[in-house]
Amino acid sequence: MKYFLCIFLIVTSFLSYGQEVEANQQNETIPKKVSLHSWSYPSLSNGDTHSYFDLDYKLDSQLQLELRGFYDTYMLANVSKFNFRLKKYVSNKFYIFSGLGLEIEQAKYGLKSPKAIFNYSYGVGVDVNESIFIEARQQMQINKEVHGNYTLPKVFTLTGKYKF
Repeated sequence: MKYFLCIFLIVTSFLSYGQEVEANQQNETIPKKVSLHSWSYPSLSNGDTHSYFDLDYKLDSQLQLELRGFYDTYMLANVSKFNFRLKKYVSNKFYIFSGLGLEIEQAKYGLKSPKAIFNYSYGVGVDVNESIFIEARQQMQINKEVHGNYTLPKVFTLTGKYKF
């Protein structure tokens, strides 16, 4: 219980620091061109860890570049995934996106690591409000002859995120 409380306090302090809003002298919110969101958590049952970051750069009010990264440690391998995508808002809340991705798997225990996996993705999303978004994404592997232990050649995902 003591370890759980320590981890909980560390994670919440990082989350609260990462979501601060900057204000100027007149207490008005300053629009930021660059934002970074990240989180990480361990799986206490088997020693796995999972990390994520999202780096966004707003080109203008309708167009945005995103770099997303994942780093996961599993029993047999460490997996790094990077997705670079362009997001275009077609209305105030609705957007479309497309991008390229790279997945690198580093095998453990002397096992052979597969070659890097390249993929592309596209999809649509909606910002329900400032704290909630929902996204539908199709991801397809470009180099189909490579098979990783933790990837699928084609995958459709429906995701959502609540920011607090």
